[in-house]
Amino acid sequence: MTKRCSMPRIRRDSLAGRGTLLALSAFGVVSLALAAPACSDETAGTPADAGVPLPAVDSGPADTGADVALPSSATDRIKNGDETDVDCGGTAAPKCVVGQACADFADCATDSCIDEVCRSASTSDSRKNGTETDVDCGGNAAPKCSMGRACAADADCRSRNCERGVCSPGAANGKRDGDETDVDCGGAGAPLCVVGKGCALDGDCASGSCNIVACVEATHVDGRKNGDETGVDCGGPTAPACDVGQSCVVAADCVSVNCTGKTCVSASANNGVKDGDETDVDCGGTSGRTCGDTRICVKDTDCTSLVCKPTGPQQTLRCAAPTNSDGRKNGTETDVDCGGQSGKKCATTKACVINGDCASDGCGYDGTCKEASSCTRHFGGDTCGSGEPGDPNAHHESCCAEVSVARPAASGGAYKLDKYQVTAGRMRAALERTNGNLRAWVQANRPAWFSADNDAYLPTNWNEAYVLLGSSQVLGTSDGRGCFRNVGGGSTFWKPKVGEDLNGDIVSVHSQDELDPKVLNCVYPAMLAAVCAMDGKRLPTSAELFYAWSGGDTARRWPWGNVGNPPTTRNDWGNIYATHQYNYKIPNRNSPTNEDTAFLPSPGRRPSGNGPFGHSDLVGTLFDYVISGSYLTQSGSYEMHVPVAQAGGGFVTKEGATYPASLKLTTTRRYHAFGGRCARN
Repeated sequence: MTKRCSMPRIRRDSLAGRGTLLALSAFGVVSLALAAPACSDETAGTPADAGVPLPAVDSGPADTGADVALPSSATDRIKNGDETDVDCGGTAAPKCVVGQACADFADCATDSCIDEVCRSASTSDSRKNGTETDVDCGGNAAPKCSMGRACAADADCRSRNCERGVCSPGAANGKRDGDETDVDCGGAGAPLCVVGKGCALDGDCASGSCNIVACVEATHVDGRKNGDETGVDCGGPTAPACDVGQSCVVAADCVSVNCTGKTCVSASANNGVKDGDETDVDCGGTSGRTCGDTRICVKDTDCTSLVCKPTGPQQTLRCAAPTNSDGRKNGTETDVDCGGQSGKKCATTKACVINGDCASDGCGYDGTCKEASSCTRHFGGDTCGSGEPGDPNAHHESCCAEVSVARPAASGGAYKLDKYQVTAGRMRAALERTNGNLRAWVQANRPAWFSADNDAYLPTNWNEAYVLLGSSQVLGTSDGRGCFRNVGGGSTFWKPKVGEDLNGDIVSVHSQDELDPKVLNCVYPAMLAAVCAMDGKRLPTSAELFYAWSGGDTARRWPWGNVGNPPTTRNDWGNIYATHQYNYKIPNRNSPTNEDTAFLPSPGRRPSGNGPFGHSDLVGTLFDYVISGSYLTQSGSYEMHVPVAQAGGGFVTKEGATYPASLKLTTTRRYHAFGGRCARN
């Protein structure tokens, strides 16, 4: 039994006697009435079921802009005037799409013209395009932006701090923490380090140059493109001019004094004659320009497509058009034979630019395809397993990793169950993808099992998400228990001040990067189920969780076996089996209000307690939600809820082994010890 204080109850006075209703708008909470916090002794109890739908949010008027008239020459299906391809490019026609010819970036709808062909927006084309907020940084695909560059949100910045549209220094605490490479610098979230500070990669340094140990001054002989160089150790106002093939901005950056398409080309590469070692007119060889499809070549590198092969009756070597089976990364592909407009999706770990490049529909923060769409962020996306971020001995993997369970058909059949409970970072990734409107995503992609009755508990904007993941008491005084930071609890979903203000709460003493890796608590079953649905999964049944615990062995006391027990006393820091009775505290930082989110772990931190199939945190940590919207009490939690060992005969569940065709989740109250994981058939 634990003493817990509830947060001030949020209610709508005008609907007195009809239950507690949270009235929201796109900009705030309507008619708040706050009462004093109340405390009571509690144990894990029976879920409440008094949900009231959230009102719809006005999406605003539709765009009514008039069409712009085009000149007749831009619709005659002929390449004429100053068009760069048929009816596109130039000064009058519409912009060209990917794959069409261009002369400059301005000719392309993607603002990316490479080797005279419009390309998909990329994170290395020296242009601000796609979803980027500045040149080759920010948005949902490019690396984070450095200090002083344009941003739209904190997530666009390495410093995690976007102020008035510019990446600004983040909050410094005088410590080296998270994945920082030195005190308050380096890593994925902190500002860049100055010369002399520790680093692991060039990207940790403001100079762009790391000698593995420390940041060093950029030079013109360090084998890197840094400082004001346009190419590697060349170009710009101070470095030597670049050779053919290196990047450039102006002609003076090149030895040949010929900068075309942002690349140094030979002096004769634009003379309309096949000369030197060119394989065709003004391309191939060492000209610095590759040849387009059907043009003569000698080797693959002469061709833009990287494919030079015998063609026609004479078997003349010519550049071939890219295909998704030629074994090369070419055309608009983001990796070999996949991504872009290739017609094939890329597998996990392959390079990507947008989510649509990946079979999982999840392009990660590092430009590679992830296991699922909710694991595209770093913190809470690939930080599950043993050890903490920044620990060289940590063994981390995708937080969306799933484990196949070979359950006999008589017991319900085989299924797949996520190895880890859902993290706060996975919820953040789902909300970022939908701009806070999980409800719209579900309504557009509704799985058969996800009843429309659940939609009322899904947000339509960020403000609603902040409230539904906070300490507000939407369902009454038992809702949001233990989620109020200001009275000794806390949600692991970090919120800015505007979000905590909506809950009548305070901003966490811990940073977003410190909370995102942790298990997600204080969440409604419907919101958790929506994250699972985005990954092509669902909530598990209690029978599936129990089988993952026992492996079918009714004499197996604990998931790890019959030797060893979870903690039986508070703060048993040495227990290797379970996070229970406050025996975990990361960050080791005290809060003036006793916020307890530090005691909630990131998934997988006690691998010795894994079950027979490898599932983590089946005991302790959080109670798992199941398909009824209820939760399993046998597991116990990270605090004082005591786990129950399996005794002879196994656990008993009232749920059937077959997943229902349409599921209305019980509107269980949010609680600081409730969370869950995903499953699929």
